[in-house]
Amino acid sequence: MGFIRLLLAAAVVAGHSTPIFGFQFIGGDDAVHAFFILSGFYMSFILNEKYIQANESYRLYISNRFMRIYPAYWVILGLILVSSIVQHYYSVVINAFGHDYGQLTGLITFFHQMSPLTFAYIVLINVFIIGQDTLMFLGLSNSGSLFFTTNYALTYPQLHFFLLIPQAWALSLEILFYCIAPFIVRRNWKFVIVLMCVSLALRMVLIKFGFTYDPWVYRFFPTELLFFLLGNISYKIYANIKHKIVTRRNLVFAWVLLLVSTFAYKSSGLAQYSIIYFFSFAGLLPYVFLLSKNWKFDRYLGELAYPIYISHIFILYIIGAMSIPGLKGTGTNLFFATLLFSFLLYEGVIRKVDKMRQRRVTSIRYHI
Repeated sequence: MGFIRLLLAAAVVAGHSTPIFGFQFIGGDDAVHAFFILSGFYMSFILNEKYIQANESYRLYISNRFMRIYPAYWVILGLILVSSIVQHYYSVVINAFGHDYGQLTGLITFFHQMSPLTFAYIVLINVFIIGQDTLMFLGLSNSGSLFFTTNYALTYPQLHFFLLIPQAWALSLEILFYCIAPFIVRRNWKFVIVLMCVSLALRMVLIKFGFTYDPWVYRFFPTELLFFLLGNISYKIYANIKHKIVTRRNLVFAWVLLLVSTFAYKSSGLAQYSIIYFFSFAGLLPYVFLLSKNWKFDRYLGELAYPIYISHIFILYIIGAMSIPGLKGTGTNLFFATLLFSFLLYEGVIRKVDKMRQRRVTSIRYHI
């Protein structure tokens, strides 16, 4: 499923810039939901087939998930801080106006309007990710404290502008799911379907009362849980078919169908009925995974999806700040610049950490 993951990452890049080779694919918002389904599938897979018996330890599982997310995230965060300092130095020494703090500009500009507690909260969620989604439900009062709002668009300044890696709000939801996944994904079909129905019902109630806008339909974890659980149902289908005979022709057909529907999503009419795509996506995943799970190059492509996702806004900002000829303003060039950076980030950091994670799993022979 590696190429599928790469394609979804490309869709997010295109959503934040321009189409890549003329394709916008599934679109950024729906690509994130598809990632949630994939996350539900993978967490179900590893918790049912990897973290078992001697390795069935919550602490081992959750620490390994954190090792998966945080090292690369902190590298990007560090680069943002360094680039902001360099940009400020450049603005002072070269241009002599001294107001440009790069991606820190917003935070520094409004620092004096924040209470110490508010500022500390924003710094902490930038560092530790958890809670980034909550900024879309909060506003900044005249006294510098935070208050709940049903529509962040009516507040000023909008707090999400203080996120240095703004797309990482989705990682906050991922981490929340990681924390509760061991208590859900090993349960039976009926339990999971009931939870899905509750999540869907809550979404419908919110829509009924007029909450049809971001963040209620996009970042509210109780309603987003539906997509993670859909991934768990997808895994249950895989567990049911993996020992059965499924012809390679049918597996290839499922893979091609998923690729085509993702490529042609915007022009197929599915964008108007996204629920059809998501259920089809979850239904096809087991067969695509069965076909491609031993494809090494495909798996490698999939490993680049996460670094592409967390780095592309930073790369977009650097391209804009440096006014690099031929790169600025095009989704295609942004994608390939991000792809190159992600390759370096994966080989330099993520791959080394992943080897440590795997050693921790294989070396444990007792419950922690």
